[in-house]
Amino acid sequence: MIASKIDPSEEQREMIKSLQRSFYDKISTREADLEKAKSQKFKPGTYDEITKHIKNLRSHYEKLEHLLRFIENNPVTLEQLWPLTDKLQNYLKTDDTEDLEAELEQKYKDFNLPISKIMSNFPALNEEDQEVKKVLGKKLETKQMPSVVIKSESKPVEKGWNTKEALMKIAGKVEKVVEDIQDDEEEPEKIDLDWSKKQIDFAFNYPIRNDESAKSSLQMVLTPYPGHPSYPKKPMINPGLFSKFDLDTLFFIFYHQHGTYQQFLAAKELKAQGWIYHKKFQTWFQRSGEPKLTAQDREKGTFLYFDYETSWSQRRKADFEFEYSFLENDLL
Repeated sequence: MIASKIDPSEEQREMIKSLQRSFYDKISTREADLEKAKSQKFKPGTYDEITKHIKNLRSHYEKLEHLLRFIENNPVTLEQLWPLTDKLQNYLKTDDTEDLEAELEQKYKDFNLPISKIMSNFPALNEEDQEVKKVLGKKLETKQMPSVVIKSESKPVEKGWNTKEALMKIAGKVEKVVEDIQDDEEEPEKIDLDWSKKQIDFAFNYPIRNDESAKSSLQMVLTPYPGHPSYPKKPMINPGLFSKFDLDTLFFIFYHQHGTYQQFLAAKELKAQGWIYHKKFQTWFQRSGEPKLTAQDREKGTFLYFDYETSWSQRRKADFEFEYSFLENDLL
């Protein structure tokens, strides 16, 4: 067994990132509901309710990003984070979120996070863009430029008529009409400079770490390095050998030989050694002691998990709730 490395700050980051993944999944689900609401008949107001819920979910996702930066530069304990993370988990499980919004705003204040006007990294809804275009189109239609009527008298055209002077007079009338229309238009919304400065200061004080933006380098080597002609071209697979491999080798085979029979045998051996696979996090877990809470669809307790993305080692996660719906059972 590889020695477990317990890093409180890493556990805090993992806890927040796990919540971010849950919020991202929830946003994707609600956006799918929004598409259904467009094509199917729903109760009146359903579309607006889903749209509002998506905006709130995006806002909380962004606040978690701010919180992730905050804990990089401020000492925070897990006990301080739990009240907020518990509220956010309840927020994801319930559809009636109005009461929780005020409670969450109070929790955000404890970490000096921006409460309102959170800008989302998610793209705006297409439907909203269409509505904006419709509104702008109506405004332009109602403010059409009035035509300039020039009455002409039946007089003979005088010799030496100054065309340039006449055009300048017409242009002056048109310019005056355009100025009148511009005066009638509403003034654009003023930019909140104080709020913008606050956002810039926050981003400067809590920058994103390099390892947070790094992507996983896991890949399958399709063209192996050429060996000696006497070596076998195909691997000799003996399922019995996998029981003799250590955990590091089994995890390496599982994460770096995707879609192969070796990956299946490695997963089968890991399960035989008491490891369970979480389909949502794509991570192997193992119970570390008796669970604190057991239910028909989940259990809660302390688990070991294999961190294949950052440290390639085992870590301990306390008070983790494992939902059985994410348990992989296809290895039987």
